[in-house]
Amino acid sequence: MTIPNAERRTDTASRLIVASARDIYRAMLDAESVANWRPPRGMSARIERFDARPGGGYRMAFIYDDASVAQGKTSPREDVFEGRFAELIPDERIVEEVDFESPDPTFAGTMRVITTLWEWRAAQRRGADAVAAGPANPACRIKDNINAAGGRIAHAPG
Repeated sequence: MTIPNAERRTDTASRLIVASARDIYRAMLDAESVANWRPPRGMSARIERFDARPGGGYRMAFIYDDASVAQGKTSPREDVFEGRFAELIPDERIVEEVDFESPDPTFAGTMRVITTLWEWRAAQRRGADAVAAGPANPACRIKDNINAAGGRIAHAPG
């Protein structure tokens, strides 16, 4: 599905994490770690496939703890999606292309998630790095995109 330029948008989020870029990068490419930090609050993750290499990808589901709180994109309780690692630059950048499985055409299309790790001057004094992720899926609500960008990476093991 082609989305007209008027409907395209870019959402961004950033988070300061007291961890090295190397530790964050590793947590983002480890299936067990991803299952722990990536789901938004009120959800858990099921990893069905995870191949962390350039051109590799994953299939996972976010499962609502309480299906009465929100409606899933794939089923009443789940958001199932597949992602591909389009670019991996160790300790610097991860580019993912993500597609949700949904009968609702408003969720069609590929969401590109760009995660950039960099040392931030203010954080550098404390030995911290920063992570910024900018998903852009015009079909998703802004809240969903912010959740995807921020996830719970602050709780990733270091």
